[in-house]
Amino acid sequence: MTEPRTETWQIAARDSSQPLRLLQLTDTHLFADSGRSLYGVNTRESLSAVIAQLKAGDRRPDAVLVTGDLSQDETLESYRILKELLHELDAPLFTLPGNHDDPEAMRAVFNEPAASYCGVIENGSWRIVMLSSWQEKKVGGLLEESELARFSEILATAGKRFILVCVHHQPVAIGSGWLDRIGMENGDDLLSIAQRDERVRGVLWGHVHQVFDEFRGRLRLMSSPSTCRQFEPRSEQFAIDGLAPGWRWLSLFPDGGLETEIQRLGSGWKPGARG
Repeated sequence: MTEPRTETWQIAARDSSQPLRLLQLTDTHLFADSGRSLYGVNTRESLSAVIAQLKAGDRRPDAVLVTGDLSQDETLESYRILKELLHELDAPLFTLPGNHDDPEAMRAVFNEPAASYCGVIENGSWRIVMLSSWQEKKVGGLLEESELARFSEILATAGKRFILVCVHHQPVAIGSGWLDRIGMENGDDLLSIAQRDERVRGVLWGHVHQVFDEFRGRLRLMSSPSTCRQFEPRSEQFAIDGLAPGWRWLSLFPDGGLETEIQRLGSGWKPGARG
């Protein structure tokens, strides 16, 4: 597989008096076939319901971060469908691959200024880094030496900007035995780089289909719910959680402050039902 390209995209807040507002969507697990489901949830219908609720709300993202497992069947068509659905949010899209993805197919679809693969996003105060922990034919993740070097280079050229790191696999144990066995093999390497640099304020990931939010010193570590089915927290074996699909909002302030909030589909949502 060819190495992820590093391109830098400039973004700005829609309202210059407000912080940069990012929306994280993760683990959409789309199929080319609109009738397919994952663990009893029609993934296209659940994502459509998420998008509909977001569009009906009063917040608009300045950018959308899509943090892996975009597809379940790894088809070009599933990525094209996802891109079309997400363009309804009227914001640039920034993606990275998960273990269920085909990175080459992703890059072929998310290949324009409004839809980027493993790029770098920045404004005057922040730089958001999209890293790949994908491994061929493996469920767990790894940041290859070249990817760690790319991260270090991105930090070296960031100036005074604060840093948010995005990746698919969790770099720390989350207390769920089966998931921690398929997390990031070298998460300590990532955290070692991040914790040495005071500009790095957060690490954000998907993969675990549940919420995790802890501080390690100044460094905030976060995972987010899937737009389809959730996994039971702190379960030693695979287990499904009945919570609704969700997403994470992040507000990045010019002084390095980071505020975040989880939202979910309303109480009327049911697996397999249209939103």
